[in-house]
Amino acid sequence: MRSGEARVGGIRDVVWIVAGLGLLVGGIVCVVLVLHRPSSASGEAAVQRGKAAIHSPTSRPATMPAPSGSDGPAVVHVRTVQGEHDFGYVEPASKHRVTFVVANANDSPLKIRKVRSECNYCIKIAGYPKTIAPGGGGRFVIDFVAPKKSTAYASRIVLATDDPKRSIIALKIKADVGRALVVSPVVVNLRKLPAGQEGEGEVTLINRGKTAFRPIYSTSSSPGCSARIPRASVPPGGKLSIPLVAKAEGGAGKKKCVVYIQTDNPNQPRLTVRIEYEVVPQKSAPRAEKRAKGEKP
Repeated sequence: MRSGEARVGGIRDVVWIVAGLGLLVGGIVCVVLVLHRPSSASGEAAVQRGKAAIHSPTSRPATMPAPSGSDGPAVVHVRTVQGEHDFGYVEPASKHRVTFVVANANDSPLKIRKVRSECNYCIKIAGYPKTIAPGGGGRFVIDFVAPKKSTAYASRIVLATDDPKRSIIALKIKADVGRALVVSPVVVNLRKLPAGQEGEGEVTLINRGKTAFRPIYSTSSSPGCSARIPRASVPPGGKLSIPLVAKAEGGAGKKKCVVYIQTDNPNQPRLTVRIEYEVVPQKSAPRAEKRAKGEKP
């Protein structure tokens, strides 16, 4: 009987010990949580940081579309009756944008009565003010879609105003569409050449496009003029030097000839270079020859 009571008392003691340990552990955990609980100020700051991260530009989706066109935003200030912007070389069917800021130097508002595009397919006005305040400027945003075929493009947006001195304001758009190859310079002057002698010059073939092109051969308007075409192609964004040769034929005087460089570019199968020189008599040949070579006579 006594042994049973002792066993029950031992079990009761173990239970109380376990309960006491549980209370002790719970108290420690509560103390730790209280010590590490952030203050209300730091909590609000964390919330603000979270909101800032959500609205930050760097957190935008990677699939967000980029602005149309490969060129950066262009702004042209117009203070007279005409403004002009040249996009330079552009790919066919590519999209671009330019903003013309039309100034109003008058003491009264400048009213825009009408806006008209000379090419509704390629250039459209995306936005403009109907009135420009005195001393201010109105922003006319124009979208340009390049033609699908290669061409030297030029067209205008025409503004009709209530100012008698500026009743018509023309905003001109220019672009070199699809014509990737450029020859520089287009005119080569060999100065004075002795009769019967040859003079040498050089042009650079520049490729502004996205595809490599190759000069194939050359022809000319005169048997004495030619281009020595190298066996090489012009990579995208690259350059290629092409030597020119002209023989001083005929009587004394100023001469010129045209050299045609044939290429494998279907949009520009032939490029043109003009060579100019002056034929001098043989008696002054040594001095003229030095000048042709760039030396001092």
